[in-house]
This record gives sequence, structure tokens and C-alpha cells, in this order.
Amino acid sequence: MQAHYTPTKAGVHSLMQSCAVALGPYGIRCNSVMPGTIATDINKEDLANPAKRADMEKRIPLGRLGEPREWQAAWSFWRPTSRVT
Repeated sequence: MQAHYTPTKAGVHSLMQSCAVALGPYGIRCNSVMPGTIATDINKEDLANPAKRADMEKRIPLGRLGEPREWQAAWSFWRPTSRVT
């Protein structure tokens, strides 16, 4: 159950939108990286259970978990750009 986790992600998204609107005119960038479910040490016990892993994957639009290496490139894009607020 993710009743405690999912709303916090929505809160981060809303906070960053509000910050971008309020602070963008002053040249202050507000960004967050929200990659979804990533296979890491945090969830390795759940991922070791085939039934739990399948349940997690069926909720993901792409049908698979993300890998940390996939987000390294995305973060490298966001960090230096001056266009994104």
C-alpha cells in the first residue's frame, strides 16, 4: 500500500510548479527529479519476491522498473540547463 508515499510525490510536484511560477521571474530555477519506481537497495527485498515484483511492475505504464543508470543521464541534462525553470 502506498497511501503514505503517493501523496508526497504529488506534493513535491505541486511545490515545484508553484516555486517555478513564483521564482522563475527572478531567475531562480525549481526542479525535481521524480523517476518513479527504481530498483535499488531500498526495495531489494520486495523485488526478490516474484509476486511482489510482478505487482509493482503491473502498476508501471512501461511495465518495468527503472534502473539508476537511466536517471543519471536525465539528471545530467537538467543540472546545467538554464532554460528549465
